[in-house]
Amino acid sequence: MFKNCLNAQANGTTISPVPAIGVPDHIEPSHGMIKFTVRDIDMPDSKMSRRSELSYPPEHFGQRRSYKFKYLIPSDWVDELGGLESIFQMHGSEGSVDTGTRSPCFALLISGENMIVQTRSDSAFATTSNPQPTDVVGWVIEKGKVVDFELQAKWSFGADGETSIYKDGSLVFQSTGPNCYNDTHGPYPKLGIYHWQEFPSYIHTQTLFMSDLVITDVP
Repeated sequence: MFKNCLNAQANGTTISPVPAIGVPDHIEPSHGMIKFTVRDIDMPDSKMSRRSELSYPPEHFGQRRSYKFKYLIPSDWVDELGGLESIFQMHGSEGSVDTGTRSPCFALLISGENMIVQTRSDSAFATTSNPQPTDVVGWVIEKGKVVDFELQAKWSFGADGETSIYKDGSLVFQSTGPNCYNDTHGPYPKLGIYHWQEFPSYIHTQTLFMSDLVITDVP
């Protein structure tokens, strides 16, 4: 289940290669899916403690690729007023000493009762700036339902970029134009939960379920 990823980030540590059992209590197989859990009580002052993610190899510019997975927001998920949690990212590969200071060029985010997609791009080489995001599409979260998500993209920081988003097999967004940063290679995928702010007092643990990420070429 974890064979295609490079490493796992959980509980303030990075683990590579990811063991077959995952990272117990944070990233672990569960009923044919992957159970991702973040706990603010592990390391309250560290953003890493609010991260349970799998990272995958960087992509190439100009190649059309498909990224497919399923996600399940359970019925006991706590809606956070004003909060944002990423469950899928395409992150810039370089551009600053700590690439974590630059937000992803593509992010699927939980925002309260909604799921939203944000995008960013910058044509400047190895930029260290953090462009303002654009919300391109969103939908209401259906707790307890398995949702099929697919991103098809031709990664480019120029006019020839292509982005298509599918939910449960239906096209919900499509555009052409810049969709990533101008780095030495394309962005890399990250799957799981990342909550970069402190949890409010009424949330200490969040858990969701996702299938492994399937990456394929698109004609």
